[in-house]
Amino acid sequence: MHGDPAQHYCPACGSDRVSPRLVHHWRCEACGVTDWKNPQPVAGTFVVRDRRVLLVRRSREMEYGAGRWAFPGGFVEQGETPWQAAVRETCEEAGVRPRILRALPPQTVLAPHHIVMPFLAELTADEEPAPGSECDEVAWFAFDEIPWEEIAFPTTTAALRGLVAGEAGTDVYGEVASPDRARMSLRYCARCGTPLGAPGADGAVRCPSCTTARWVNPSPTAGFLAIGERRILLGLRSQGRDGAGRWALPSGHMEPGETPAETAARELLEETGVEAVADRFVGLFASGDHSEAVYAGPILAEHAAPTGEFADLGWFTGAEAEGLSTHHGTPRLVRWARASGLLD
Repeated sequence: MHGDPAQHYCPACGSDRVSPRLVHHWRCEACGVTDWKNPQPVAGTFVVRDRRVLLVRRSREMEYGAGRWAFPGGFVEQGETPWQAAVRETCEEAGVRPRILRALPPQTVLAPHHIVMPFLAELTADEEPAPGSECDEVAWFAFDEIPWEEIAFPTTTAALRGLVAGEAGTDVYGEVASPDRARMSLRYCARCGTPLGAPGADGAVRCPSCTTARWVNPSPTAGFLAIGERRILLGLRSQGRDGAGRWALPSGHMEPGETPAETAARELLEETGVEAVADRFVGLFASGDHSEAVYAGPILAEHAAPTGEFADLGWFTGAEAEGLSTHHGTPRLVRWARASGLLD
């Protein structure tokens, strides 16, 4: 069965002219909007001072992780980048405004399906945290004193262990322009077609008839930085696609049940025919309506052939790639790869 079998109406315009798109998603034939069934994006900070990390104890009234420790964080809202959301959530939960230093590797939980994007951050010397309305307590923990048995979520535990082990993350992240495309808005219930009201206090829009709850968050995507024999693989975006006529990395939407690394490897194979292993997080780019985690790793097969996403494919030296008209975060990734000595 493709997508949600209960979806009968477009949530943007209310039309019943909806049809499955790809495996899990729906497209409205009336207004052109795609209703992407992506994992929900979460962002937060690991604020570090003198090898101590700031954690917050979640309020005992919280639905999930009540009374347990987590990093300050929450859902990325429409119109935000993950790092903007991480700063906002830290302000709300710990009463301080951190400075983002690096993006740490995303973590994934499958039930419910969330992609969690942590950031390494710091405070000025005179800033001291205080618990916000969603927290009962804030505290600094030395790396050898972290209360592992009291951490709220497995994604927090995984990210914390990487931090303690010296995971450096990446400073290759930045905001990119949003594609010129129809935007999702929740105006009608996708199940019963009832007009919807404003979001509630938790950001959810609930149908007054069937009580279905929906959130609108930026869509998480993933891409692959494929480098073989000191050349980078780029595709010329086809007409009708975002960034048409420009060169870009293979990338696409995360599907339910995937990690971003799995998405990156799958999209590389589907769009170029190249098989690789995504084992290194190298960059993060975002606009107000999507984010893209970028991975690299060893190439297993280099027999590239363009598909519908790309009109052409090519392996380029660093100098050649910098001379192309490129899309999204590709220019910065090419510069990073050249500076890292990965490209000729």
